[in-house]
Amino acid sequence: MKRKNVAAIAVIALAIVLVSTLLYMANNAYPKVVGVDPKTGLRLIQIQYCSDVCPEFTRTFVVLENVTTAEKCTEIGGQGGRDIAWHGYIGCRPKENETSPSEVAG
Repeated sequence: MKRKNVAAIAVIALAIVLVSTLLYMANNAYPKVVGVDPKTGLRLIQIQYCSDVCPEFTRTFVVLENVTTAEKCTEIGGQGGRDIAWHGYIGCRPKENETSPSEVAG
């Protein structure tokens, strides 16, 4: 009888660890929807990005969802984020003001 109890407790503990791991992974997966931009009506998503030294310089950014080119970003009044090292397009951020940096270290 005691072996059955120990086995049952072990199964329950394993299930708790498994569920906790799955919840942690779900909460830390990217992209994450974090809201809606009131100016464009597009969803705001948080993305994870790393430039040339990974994972040390990994950063997260909030960008407008599905705005895949700098031209489209400018067209809708956003601010295109570019990688400061390679100058590649990262995503379109809602424009906060005219002096917001358009290049980001990462």
